[in-house]
Amino acid sequence: MRAMDCRTFKELLDSFLSDELRVETNHAILWRVERCAACKAEMGARQRLRTLLRRIRNNSKMSAGFPKQLRERLRVEAVAEMTPGARRVSVFLRLFARRHR
Repeated sequence: MRAMDCRTFKELLDSFLSDELRVETNHAILWRVERCAACKAEMGARQRLRTLLRRIRNNSKMSAGFPKQLRERLRVEAVAEMTPGARRVSVFLRLFARRHR
Protein backbone atom coordinates (compact mmCIF):
# COMPACT_ATOMS: atom_id res chain seq x y z
CA MET A 1 0.00 0.00 0.00
CA ARG A 2 1.20 3.51 -0.81
CA ALA A 3 1.93 6.09 1.84
CA MET A 4 -1.30 7.15 3.53
CA ASP A 5 -2.51 10.72 3.96
CA CYS A 6 -4.61 12.05 6.86
CA ARG A 7 -7.86 11.86 4.92
CA THR A 8 -7.42 8.20 3.99
CA PHE A 9 -6.33 7.46 7.56
CA LYS A 10 -9.55 8.94 8.96
CA GLU A 11 -11.65 7.01 6.45
CA LEU A 12 -10.04 3.70 7.44
CA LEU A 13 -9.61 4.28 11.18
CA ASP A 14 -12.90 2.80 12.40
CA SER A 15 -12.33 -0.31 10.27
CA PHE A 16 -8.84 -0.58 11.76
CA LEU A 17 -10.17 -0.29 15.30
CA SER A 18 -12.74 -2.99 14.50
CA ASP A 19 -10.00 -5.27 13.14
CA GLU A 20 -11.57 -5.39 9.68
CA LEU A 21 -8.57 -4.51 7.50
CA ARG A 22 -5.89 -6.52 5.76
CA VAL A 23 -2.48 -6.80 7.41
CA GLU A 24 -0.87 -4.47 4.86
CA THR A 25 -3.43 -1.77 5.54
CA ASN A 26 -3.00 -2.19 9.30
CA HIS A 27 0.73 -1.59 8.85
CA ALA A 28 0.02 1.57 6.85
CA ILE A 29 -2.30 2.83 9.60
CA LEU A 30 0.33 2.19 12.28
CA TRP A 31 3.02 3.82 10.13
CA ARG A 32 0.83 6.92 9.82
CA VAL A 33 0.19 7.11 13.57
CA GLU A 34 3.93 7.02 14.25
CA ARG A 35 4.57 9.96 11.93
CA CYS A 36 1.54 12.26 12.27
CA ALA A 37 0.55 13.82 15.59
CA ALA A 38 -2.93 14.76 14.28
CA CYS A 39 -3.63 11.18 13.19
CA LYS A 40 -2.34 9.85 16.50
CA ALA A 41 -4.66 12.24 18.35
CA GLU A 42 -7.61 11.21 16.18
CA MET A 43 -6.94 7.55 16.90
CA GLY A 44 -6.80 8.25 20.63
CA ALA A 45 -10.07 10.21 20.50
CA ARG A 46 -11.87 7.44 18.64
CA GLN A 47 -10.50 4.79 20.99
CA ARG A 48 -11.75 6.80 23.98
CA LEU A 49 -15.14 7.22 22.31
CA ARG A 50 -15.43 3.47 21.69
CA THR A 51 -14.48 2.75 25.30
CA LEU A 52 -17.04 5.26 26.52
CA LEU A 53 -19.79 3.78 24.34
CA ARG A 54 -19.00 0.25 25.57
CA ARG A 55 -19.03 1.42 29.18
CA ILE A 56 -22.34 3.20 28.72
CA ARG A 57 -23.83 0.19 26.97
CA ASN A 58 -22.70 -2.13 29.73
CA ASN A 59 -23.85 0.13 32.56
CA SER A 60 -27.10 1.44 31.10
CA LYS A 61 -30.45 -0.20 30.87
CA MET A 62 -32.02 0.20 27.47
CA SER A 63 -34.85 2.44 28.59
CA ALA A 64 -36.83 5.04 26.70
CA GLY A 65 -34.45 7.69 28.06
CA PHE A 66 -31.31 5.94 26.87
CA PRO A 67 -30.75 8.06 23.72
CA LYS A 68 -30.94 11.27 25.76
CA GLN A 69 -28.59 9.83 28.38
CA LEU A 70 -26.11 8.81 25.68
CA ARG A 71 -26.17 12.24 24.03
CA GLU A 72 -25.56 13.96 27.38
CA ARG A 73 -22.68 11.66 28.23
CA LEU A 74 -21.09 12.28 24.82
CA ARG A 75 -21.40 16.04 25.35
CA VAL A 76 -19.71 15.71 28.76
CA GLU A 77 -16.88 13.68 27.25
CA ALA A 78 -16.50 16.14 24.37
CA VAL A 79 -16.04 18.98 26.85
CA ALA A 80 -13.51 16.88 28.78
CA GLU A 81 -11.53 16.43 25.56
CA MET A 82 -11.11 20.21 25.27
CA THR A 83 -8.10 21.05 27.35
CA PRO A 84 -6.46 24.46 27.47
CA GLY A 85 -4.43 24.77 24.31
CA ALA A 86 -6.28 21.99 22.51
CA ARG A 87 -7.00 22.97 18.95
CA ARG A 88 -10.10 20.90 18.33
CA VAL A 89 -12.32 18.10 19.50
CA SER A 90 -12.82 15.05 17.34
CA VAL A 91 -14.95 15.93 14.33
CA PHE A 92 -17.33 13.09 15.16
CA LEU A 93 -17.95 14.36 18.68
CA ARG A 94 -18.61 17.92 17.47
CA LEU A 95 -21.04 16.81 14.77
CA PHE A 96 -22.83 14.42 17.12
CA ALA A 97 -23.19 17.07 19.82
CA ARG A 98 -24.56 19.65 17.35
CA ARG A 99 -27.11 17.33 15.76
CA HIS A 100 -28.53 15.99 19.00
CA ARG A 101 -29.13 19.02 21.16
